[in-house]
Amino acid sequence: MTELLGSENGLEDRYKSITRSGTLPEQILREEIRSIREMYFRMIQWGVTVLTAGLTIVFYGRRAFRDDFVDAGALKVGQQLPFKYYIVGTIFLAMIAFIFSVLTITAIKRLASYRRQLNQLSAPTIVEPPASRFTRWLFPVLFFLFPAFDLAVRIYFFEIGLPSQLVPLAHP
Repeated sequence: MTELLGSENGLEDRYKSITRSGTLPEQILREEIRSIREMYFRMIQWGVTVLTAGLTIVFYGRRAFRDDFVDAGALKVGQQLPFKYYIVGTIFLAMIAFIFSVLTITAIKRLASYRRQLNQLSAPTIVEPPASRFTRWLFPVLFFLFPAFDLAVRIYFFEIGLPSQLVPLAHP
């Protein structure tokens, strides 16, 4: 074993010299920043995918409930699902959006913390411009566009009072 390390304390001495020079913590922080950035964008992709799938599931679920209500005689043919039943799907989408927003905000805060630590360890040769508030909150708010769109479609097409023959989704 001593032949591989060069001396009995060779590995420990090497680790201490690397730690004193600051390269090991710097490398760790750089790798963490890279992995968090990758995870952040994958989380955004998955959030949009899950919300799109959720919106599709909610659409077909609402249509099935409406058809069941028509079969039971609670609704007439061409009538839409009552708002109190419709809003359940919107709340479901909002819960999914909330989960992905919290995860995204956590990743943003962790990324900012690691960047600050890296700047404290070494003088950066490339100065990154600070992120604006708009860009910091763009993706967490993006997830809430799905339930907002769902609710806006319902309000615009069905609650304002457009005739059902003008609404493309009114008749299956």
